[in-house]
Amino acid sequence: MNNGILQFTSVDDLKKITRLDVCRAIKNMGGKEQLYLSLVSKFYQAQHSLVNQLNELFINEEWDELFSVVHTLKTNTAYIGAFDLSARCSMVEKNLEQQNYHSSAFTQLVEELYALRDDFKVCVIGHSDQVLTAANKAAIVTLLESIKALLNTSNIDVKTRLPSLKAMVKNSEYEEDINILTGMIVNVEYEQSFPVIETLLTRIDSSY
Repeated sequence: MNNGILQFTSVDDLKKITRLDVCRAIKNMGGKEQLYLSLVSKFYQAQHSLVNQLNELFINEEWDELFSVVHTLKTNTAYIGAFDLSARCSMVEKNLEQQNYHSSAFTQLVEELYALRDDFKVCVIGHSDQVLTAANKAAIVTLLESIKALLNTSNIDVKTRLPSLKAMVKNSEYEEDINILTGMIVNVEYEQSFPVIETLLTRIDSSY
């Protein structure tokens, strides 16, 4: 999978993404399609680091900074036509203002970001995913569960499971997420890795 090419060139392809209201977004920009494509490309490129940042801020309970990042995300998602996602940001903002820090709204926001990124991938030039079977996905889930169990006991043997996991998801829609997860585990960032694992398990389970 070539992640170096992060450029969207077709509005027609983006219109196939049900999570985007492309026509409304372009209309809001005065009909400037190239500007819209540029903003979508930048959003896609920043999305990985953004999800990591959101998760880290949540784990570290840095609520003021989390509010600021979510507020910016609310604006940016509205620009690209992801209005439902923008509304989820508003919900998280409201919860943070009310000091309701552990509602399901934040988890749903992160899951929706992952889902939108997967939608975007089909429009990225040069992208070709491996299609995983139900058996493949079940095997990945089993391995992720075993990794989570090892992490719970801070067992350093967890690192021996990573090569198999990376091989199983190579060129699939989960490869980028697994690369992030393995990086966390190699750097002994065990606590930060749990939200990534849980999100992956939820995404895989919903795709059966």
